[in-house]
Amino acid sequence: MVKSIEDRIGFDNLGAKARIAGFVIAMVFWFIDSLADCYVFNVHSDSFLSIFITQIPLSELMMRMLYCTAAIAGGFATGFALDRLAISLEKTRETAQRLSVIFDSIGDGVITTDGKGSVEYLNPVAEHLTGWSRAEAHGRNMAEVFVIINNFSREQVSDPVGLVLSTGKSVNLANHTILISRNETEFHIADSAAPILNPDGSVSGVVLVFRDVSNEYRLNDELAQSRKMEALGQMAGGVAHDFNNMLSGILGAADLLTTQIDENSEMTAYTDIILQSADRAKDLTSKLLAFGRRRNLKMESTDIHTIIDDTIKLLERTVDRKCIIQVSKNAVMHHIAADVSAMENLILNLGINASQAMVNGGTLTISTSNVVLDKSYCSSSIFGINPGDYLKIEVRDTGSGIRPENLAKIFEPFFT
Repeated sequence: MVKSIEDRIGFDNLGAKARIAGFVIAMVFWFIDSLADCYVFNVHSDSFLSIFITQIPLSELMMRMLYCTAAIAGGFATGFALDRLAISLEKTRETAQRLSVIFDSIGDGVITTDGKGSVEYLNPVAEHLTGWSRAEAHGRNMAEVFVIINNFSREQVSDPVGLVLSTGKSVNLANHTILISRNETEFHIADSAAPILNPDGSVSGVVLVFRDVSNEYRLNDELAQSRKMEALGQMAGGVAHDFNNMLSGILGAADLLTTQIDENSEMTAYTDIILQSADRAKDLTSKLLAFGRRRNLKMESTDIHTIIDDTIKLLERTVDRKCIIQVSKNAVMHHIAADVSAMENLILNLGINASQAMVNGGTLTISTSNVVLDKSYCSSSIFGINPGDYLKIEVRDTGSGIRPENLAKIFEPFFT
């Protein structure tokens, strides 16, 4: 931020050299003054040296000594003044270095400008967040280096430096402000800008201090999501309880209906669908109750291929006939520890969503395979998984896909 004093002056030990310079100045001044005064006070002297061998009046000798003493004293006074100046400049250099170290050590970003809003200094944190180096940003307009937008409207926010320069008062940015760095990276920031005042009260520049609060926003979002999930859990528990009572009536009526139908009748296929669907709905309500009560799922050893086969039978009667369902069972080891009802609902929901994305028909492919997940893959995954052997279930469709704005919500309950 401030050039070193040594660079500006050109040498290190200014005080010592100032004293030497003072002595030299005194000698030169004394020599010139003596040459002039030699002819003023000794007009009959033939040379400067004759003054030392010629008898002169006492008054003239005293005046001469006074001139010489004044000349020497003036030289040493000049040296002393330069020495004091060197000490003052050294203290200024130390203060500037100390301030530079402090600014560079601050955990927040710091940018200073001149009175016209041009950047003068960035500390390392500001360089990282803005993407501009100190040398590249120097002299540029603040609005070019510090680009901020509103998180919701995505509209550019007014430059706080300009507001400070026009009002002379400190300002704080509104919440939900995003800083867009030079490489298009976005940071949620909180910042404040304050004027740099001259002794007379005029504004000579602005200091802007800001910090990255992206992690705080993420934690707040997670907290809000947690509270929403808690509310959904309470609602799901109440809905599942009432729905379970309705299912009891459906199952009872379906059982009575089967007793009134001949076993060879085609109607038995439809009653079987009613009973199977009601049983699955009953399992779903139990999972909703488990979700509301935060209970663990029932994990047991099961054949994933059997689960897929059972789910496909239901899907074939549910999705549009224009959607073709293909199954590819490539997994050699297909027994897993899972909650059967949860896996059935998972595959069923994915299949229904896929069919809805294929309005004009298409192909839904469900395949299985055995994979080995290594340490590198597990460490980079967003899920908490350990290295080892896994079974992979892949559901693929030829539909329109998921909109980018919905990708962050696909794991939210009840979001379609």
